[in-house]
Amino acid sequence: MPRSNVLLLYDKQSPMKRLATTIVVATMSACIYGQKENINYIAERLPDSWSEDKLFEQQSPADELWWSRFEDRQLDSLINIACERNYSAVAAMENIRKAKAVWRQQQSNLFPSFDVNAGWQRNKSSGNIAATDYNESWSGYFDANLTMSWEIDLFGKIIKRSQAQKKLYIASEEEYRALLTTICANVASTYFSLR
Repeated sequence: MPRSNVLLLYDKQSPMKRLATTIVVATMSACIYGQKENINYIAERLPDSWSEDKLFEQQSPADELWWSRFEDRQLDSLINIACERNYSAVAAMENIRKAKAVWRQQQSNLFPSFDVNAGWQRNKSSGNIAATDYNESWSGYFDANLTMSWEIDLFGKIIKRSQAQKKLYIASEEEYRALLTTICANVASTYFSLR
């Protein structure tokens, strides 16, 4: 079909068909644009595995007990009391517990869930119904249901949510360590300035 005929067909289309055609073309071009090429940003290839260097291993300052180098029992006891009884530290520990629970809940969404319901009912009919003679009767009903549901993680939504909650859990642990470091440093600084 010559090019001029294609343009004539496009001009004869209704405005809704033009709009639909434009949306389809824009969507398809966005799909092509969204594909990433294999781009190497680093000239040299990175190693497949890294070896750990024990020389530069670092612990949290609160875990190192750096204040014990002063060999002052009163300072040790003040820091221990401050870390145990500080309301912010208790709240930070609670935040860690909550973040871990939410992370585990998000992980559980990867697995199927089951629901079991059961019930039993017993009825008695008296023999005195509407002026007729019926015999007294008993009837019993038993009901049981088992349901299973499972959301297949086709596009990775559940895994991404689980990973995000894990990172929030790790961040809450680091916030707690930073808080303990601040408490220890403040107590030690105040102790030595008052001494």
